[in-house]
Amino acid sequence: MLAWAADHEIGPDEAAEFVDANTAHRLAPEPYASAVHDVQRADRGAWTAWLLRGSREDWSDTIAPSPVPALVLAGAEDGDLGPDAQRELNLPHWPQGEFDVVPGAAHLLPWEQPRGVADRIRSFWERRVDHGPTVPTVSARLIASPRVSARTRAVLAARALPDDPAAQPRALSVAQLATLRAVARVVVPQPDEHQVDLALRVDAQLADGLGDGWRVDGLPADPDAYRAALDALAPEAAVSDEHLAGVLDAVDDGSYSPVGGTTVGGAPVGGVLDAGQLRAWFKDAGVDLVKQWLAHPATMAAIDYDGFANGGDGVRKQGFQLLGAGQREAWEPDGATP
Repeated sequence: MLAWAADHEIGPDEAAEFVDANTAHRLAPEPYASAVHDVQRADRGAWTAWLLRGSREDWSDTIAPSPVPALVLAGAEDGDLGPDAQRELNLPHWPQGEFDVVPGAAHLLPWEQPRGVADRIRSFWERRVDHGPTVPTVSARLIASPRVSARTRAVLAARALPDDPAAQPRALSVAQLATLRAVARVVVPQPDEHQVDLALRVDAQLADGLGDGWRVDGLPADPDAYRAALDALAPEAAVSDEHLAGVLDAVDDGSYSPVGGTTVGGAPVGGVLDAGQLRAWFKDAGVDLVKQWLAHPATMAAIDYDGFANGGDGVRKQGFQLLGAGQREAWEPDGATP
């Protein structure tokens, strides 16, 4: 392959040899001609650099795994870069990734099995990507601009990732998560389409110990308080969201008392909170749910907030110049809406 580009552009015979070696079966005439032409268009310098150096570099300790949902496909009949190699070398860099094997294909999957590849991409998109709020283009461009630091950009990108509908709770039980989702629907109502799974994000917050660092005197630790409160509210949530809304109003004014709500030294007996503890928990839970909603870049765009664009990575931070009411910088999105 190095000889093909040693002293001239890759010729048609050499390009055809490459295509034949990397397909499971001979392509139909039209895609075959296109594939051969693509190989011929390869830059000689890039072709040689990849074979001599690029293919031998190991960046696995330099590039952190990406949290972006990813679909890794492998051709069932690909030789050196087939399913085993993709599982070992590629998939570990995508913790939220899925892996699939395309039969009847080797290395040139889109040419060999276009329908099979397209079907897998469409299914993956619908299951893993095409839900959750959309960040407006103008806001996305601002986040990608030099005014936003790489660290802030990474945080906002992670927050914008769609929630996995198949994800399992890490701090709560499945039933407790369902109750928290009902509470979230009452506390932070969202449009029917493209919702943030606030309950799942709060569950992750509890599992990772990323709360605000304090709790009301008399409440147990956050995960225990959530479990006990959600167990108490589960029968109410099972009735309807409208019924739960009334119950939460009663919790908020202190008039709702779960059965058996006695405590010893501030800890719930039998996993049950008293009325005062439940009220204190509800205030904290409301803050957690609203915080997760406001933290999403699409929400920031909807409320016209761009305070994260306050500098970037340069020595001289650009900041804001116009601070008066009703004033807007020239670079600010003009009332972005999702």
